[in-house]
Amino acid sequence: LFMEVIERNRQRALLIAPAQLRDGMWAQFRARYQSGIEVVSFEQVADDAQLGEGEGSALKADVDDYSLIVIDEAHAFRNPDAKRARALRRLLRGDPPKKVVMLTATPVNNSLWDLYDLLTYFVGHDAVFADRGIPSLKRRFHEAAAEDPFTLRPDVLFDILDATTVRRTRHFVQRFYPNDHFRLPDGNEVTIRFPEPVVRSLTYDLDEVL
Repeated sequence: LFMEVIERNRQRALLIAPAQLRDGMWAQFRARYQSGIEVVSFEQVADDAQLGEGEGSALKADVDDYSLIVIDEAHAFRNPDAKRARALRRLLRGDPPKKVVMLTATPVNNSLWDLYDLLTYFVGHDAVFADRGIPSLKRRFHEAAAEDPFTLRPDVLFDILDATTVRRTRHFVQRFYPNDHFRLPDGNEVTIRFPEPVVRSLTYDLDEVL
């Protein structure tokens, strides 16, 4: 998706991530794939002057120039009243609408309303799923939240999740894409491989320190 937006469509893409991932994994990604995607941290987004509440200037372009917004560890934006959440909503405004991709392994932390708040970043309006028999997204979440979470029927939120989410675990990729590959900017093709974990046993004693 990054390559399609940046290279084929000649549009701007912005990735928002925790600072340690911005400077670690995503810095390596940009270097390896020579990607033109911009990467900023949660704090930089919250402090950017274009987004209303700060004096920073992390964004290299005008807010309306970005076509794709990707948020890594997106559950960090589950609180709609947080400064970073307000900044993100300002970033996502505009016409034409921006493409939004949210990456998270834990979309629900405290309650189902965490998931609802994440969906509202890119779901256009409350009746967007009316054609699926859901006249009100908020009302459906009220119904789901009223049920016991341990006995919640899958069909209560299945239609919504089916329309908005893609779940891909490491096991899924290893099973269904065992020899899949992708092309690097230099034309070389690389087969998808997950690193093998190397576990070391470390024994320590705190008695002397205590």
